[in-house]
Amino acid sequence: MCEKSFSRSSDLNRHKKTHDSGSFECASCSMKFTRADNLRRQELSHLKSFTCQECSQTFTRNSDLLHHVRVEHSVTRTQEKRLSTDPSVSASKRVKTTCVR
Repeated sequence: MCEKSFSRSSDLNRHKKTHDSGSFECASCSMKFTRADNLRRQELSHLKSFTCQECSQTFTRNSDLLHHVRVEHSVTRTQEKRLSTDPSVSASKRVKTTCVR
C-alpha cells in the first residue's frame, strides 16, 4: 500500500480499493475500475455523440460542442440562443448549434 493517511476510516477503505486490480473493465480501452460509476464515466468518454455540422468534429458533451461552435465558427451566445429557439430561423442554420445524436 501507499503512505497516504486519512482522518476517516471510510475514506481509507475507499482509497484501499484503488489499489485493487479492479473488477470493472472498459471494453473500449481496457482500463480497470473498482467502482461501476467510474467505469460508466469512462465508457461515456468514448461516445462522441455531439457532432459539429460545420467541420464534423465530435464531442462527448453538448456544452463542449456549443463552446467549439462559438470559438471556431464565430457564433456568439446571443446568436446561438436565437438559432436554437427562433422558429423563423431555417433548420439548416439551427442545426449548427444543436446537438446531433
